[in-house]
Parts: sequence; structure tokens; C-alpha cells
Amino acid sequence: MAWMRLQVVNEDYIDQVTSWLLSLVDSPKVRRGMNEIIAELCTPYVPVKTGALRDSVAIGPKEIQWRTDYARYQYYGFVYRPNYFIGYDAMGEAMFRSPAGKKKYPTSIPLTYHRGGGAFWFETMLAQKSSEMDSKLTAYLEAECKRRGL
Repeated sequence: MAWMRLQVVNEDYIDQVTSWLLSLVDSPKVRRGMNEIIAELCTPYVPVKTGALRDSVAIGPKEIQWRTDYARYQYYGFVYRPNYFIGYDAMGEAMFRSPAGKKKYPTSIPLTYHRGGGAFWFETMLAQKSSEMDSKLTAYLEAECKRRGL
């Protein structure tokens, strides 16, 4: 004879645990930890020429920022105008700068990326590593629950 086991859980307990888990995810410390995992997974997809863009990452509880003057342009992947030629870098590539205080607009000219990485690095990471991100975030949240005694 096959047995079926049914365990009834108190609804108040479920509500309490749900509320606790939501407050855990709303914790700035936990959110920052989750963002650290996401930033780590994004790193291989961030363009590299000198490494300054990858090294400029700042992680907070509400956002991840890459803090260089050109991060936005690199992320969207198009040349922005107006700009003017300022010389050549050590690799012999032309360098440009946008005038301060002038509104910049994207052109249809795609950027050329060096040594890996490219535009929309967060979306690229999600498309290629979403299951790895899910498992790392789940493991992190499970560890936080254990640490807090749930």
C-alpha cells in the first residue's frame, strides 16, 4: 500500500516567513551582496582597452555603476556627437573628446571594442549566464537565511 503524507503548515507562519524573506531582500547589505555577484558576472563582458572602465565599478545596494566619463558611450555602443579629435593613444588609435556642456547624441556609427566585452554588457551577461546568476544568487540568499537563523 502506498502512503501519502500531507503536512499542513500554519498560514500565519507562511505569512511571517514571506514577510521576513521580503525584508531580507530589501536589506541594503543583502542587496549590495546581490549586486556584487551581478557585477562579478558582468566583468568579462565590460570592454577593456586599458582596464579603467572595468576597474571603475562602484557597487551599492540599489545600483551598479561604472564610473568613467565614457562608460555610457561604451555601454550603448555608438559614437556620440559632437566630438573632436585630440590625438593618438599609445596604441596608435585616434582619440576623441566631446565638448563640455553640449548635449550629446548617438550616431549610427558602432564602436569598435578591444580584448573582449562590448555594448550592453549586463544584457549580454544575462543572455549567457542567467542560470549561473540564479544559482549564485540563490546560494547567497540561502547563506544569508542560515546566518540569520531561518
